[in-house]
Amino acid sequence: MPGEVMISVKNLSKCYQVNQKQKSSLKQDIVRFFKTFLTDEQQRQEEDFWALKDVSFELKKGETLGIIGANGAGKSTLLKILSGISYPTSGTVETYGKIAAILDVGTGFHPDLTGRENIYLSGTLLGMTKEEVNSRFNSILKFSGIGKFIETPVKYYSSGMYIRLAFSVIAFLEADVMIFDEVIAVGDAEFTMQCKKKLEELIAQGKTLIIASHNMNELFNYCHHTIRLEKGQISSEGNTGSEISHYMEDVFHRLKEQRRVKLNPEKVDLQPNTQNWENTKGAPGNDNLSFTRFTIYTMRTEKEAVFFTNEDIYVELDFNVLKNNGGSGLAMALYTMSGNPVFSSAPEFEQQSMDDGSKYRVCFTIPKNLLNQGIFTINIFQVGEETYYKFPFEANLIIHLSDDYTNKWFQLFPGPVKPQLTWNYERIQ
Repeated sequence: MPGEVMISVKNLSKCYQVNQKQKSSLKQDIVRFFKTFLTDEQQRQEEDFWALKDVSFELKKGETLGIIGANGAGKSTLLKILSGISYPTSGTVETYGKIAAILDVGTGFHPDLTGRENIYLSGTLLGMTKEEVNSRFNSILKFSGIGKFIETPVKYYSSGMYIRLAFSVIAFLEADVMIFDEVIAVGDAEFTMQCKKKLEELIAQGKTLIIASHNMNELFNYCHHTIRLEKGQISSEGNTGSEISHYMEDVFHRLKEQRRVKLNPEKVDLQPNTQNWENTKGAPGNDNLSFTRFTIYTMRTEKEAVFFTNEDIYVELDFNVLKNNGGSGLAMALYTMSGNPVFSSAPEFEQQSMDDGSKYRVCFTIPKNLLNQGIFTINIFQVGEETYYKFPFEANLIIHLSDDYTNKWFQLFPGPVKPQLTWNYERIQ
């Protein structure tokens, strides 16, 4: 029944011994002795690493829980403990009902066995009986689209075929709680849509799900509640939209700091969205031009580090023309954090005639009420009839957009764009 607790985690901790001493041969012992004597390795061998520390939460029937965090935050360790693959150092995990964990696509597959044989092998390892595999075999085969190749050893499959068959076995598991670790959207576009549709069916059936992923859109679409892990601990938890926003904000600040250290390590008092280059030696550019200044701003007077979706954003690029290359000019492309293009833009080429040895400033405006909240990168290009040059990392701009939350319907809308359309309500009856 709804509200029934399916998983209860209390003060869960997991400690690993880093580089602990293992049984070895005489030769290895001699080598280790000299390494210890010369490098003090023994001290490192006794170091404890806490992959999880005092993690506590509850998951109720019918809920979908998201787990986010950087690589090494403890997500996979937590999922392995919840699924019974690993054991905690301390704390308790209470589970109710059958749990199926999909931590790696292809669990139990053997390259020398046929697709049919691997369905039975993988299904058994994932907790299905032979009778259950028999009853679902045709559905698994149809879902995978493998067809006549089902009797072929999987070592001859393409990577796409392998993934399709492996996920198809997973899709037809019967369990009260299902745990996914970065394996939801796999294969080509058509099969990815099938996977998403299957996941929606599981949610509609009232299944309890745990999803760990770096795909924020995926988590937003499916998860009611999200916890964020940081260095093995829950740093925050709550509404998925809010948690994603806070997580992306921290990612933005880390990216800005990495960029500052790379581009100008000695200047820590830079304006949040301005970068200057005092000489051309370290400035981004090519044989045709050299940048001297980037800045991103709005009409607000403060030195904003975060912009709002309902305000125009102005971008200015200053550069020196080193050599006129006959009519080429600058263009831009905006990308999401995951590298997906959102849009690109360039002025008319006849407007871009530039003189050698001169300094220019190009400006463009990203209109308000176009982009959704999130982190975006602006890549700068030099383009022309016979020219295409993408400037390196140093010429990329990073912007963080936040919503002013005047619309209280949602805390986060899906997708990279959120244009303000014209809406009319008319009573027709």
